[in-house]
Amino acid sequence: MEEGKYVDLSQEAQKEDSKKPKFAFNGQQFYEKHHKLLMWIALAIFLFCLVYLGLKYARGEELIKRDVSLTGGITLTVNYGQQVSLPDLEKTLSEKFGEVTVRKLSEVGSGRQVGLIFELQATASDLDAIKGEVSKLLGTKIDEKNSAVEITGSSLGKTFSSQLIKAVIIAFLFMAVVVIILFRAFVPAFAVIFAAFADILGTFTVLSILDVKISTAGIAAFLMLIGYSVDTDILLTARVLKRREKPFYERFTEAMKTGLTMTFASFAAFLIAYIFVLSPILKEIFLILTIGLFFDTINTWMFNASILKIYLDKKDKEGKK
Repeated sequence: MEEGKYVDLSQEAQKEDSKKPKFAFNGQQFYEKHHKLLMWIALAIFLFCLVYLGLKYARGEELIKRDVSLTGGITLTVNYGQQVSLPDLEKTLSEKFGEVTVRKLSEVGSGRQVGLIFELQATASDLDAIKGEVSKLLGTKIDEKNSAVEITGSSLGKTFSSQLIKAVIIAFLFMAVVVIILFRAFVPAFAVIFAAFADILGTFTVLSILDVKISTAGIAAFLMLIGYSVDTDILLTARVLKRREKPFYERFTEAMKTGLTMTFASFAAFLIAYIFVLSPILKEIFLILTIGLFFDTINTWMFNASILKIYLDKKDKEGKK
């Protein structure tokens, strides 16, 4: 610097600052400031689901619709390749036999209609009348050569339904025990268990809102969802608790990159499969898993992560005293 010249360093610093983007997003500052808000958003969604289902139960409504494999009834499959209005068939048959669901049976690959599936909550004594009405509506005689019948007794269907629900509850309890043994701390274990439960509750609520009927395949999909939910939560909790040499936000972002990559890859696969697959059973499974992964993203990275942040901050403060 030449003698006699004075440089205002504060002005130079201001010029450098002015070159920086004014609205640059700082993820760490945002998370440090708003992690509790993110937790409350996830809790608000959870409470909405509880209130919605609670009000539905209080009105005496069925929380979620179940097909004949869970309630009992008749499934009639007919070889029929002509296009027909499914809502009209359902309306006409429902007037005579109660609630009826009609689904199209398509050929794998081409998507060409090859048959129709009629699901009715009826008894074996109604079978002949049902076949007669379907024959009249389709304009073709229904016999053993072009149709197949599956009858599930109401008591058997209800027993099967209750056993599957018990299987989900037992699987969830075993998962909770494993998580508690793994982390040996109440708060992290509670966060993992709560997040998994919130995933199931949220998915159940959306299916209830959309008026989707679930079958035995749907119950199996909920069992799969427990595994997907716990997977990402354990990944997050293990990395945050066991890699204490790094700052929390760095551990959190490393876990989030891995976890979201897994979740988005599965989400994309399930969504594409749901759009293009023709089997109603597979569609039901993929729909449940797609919705469940959406809720898993919210409950893992907004709720669980925020609980861990609060828990570790509290532990750090207590250690400094």
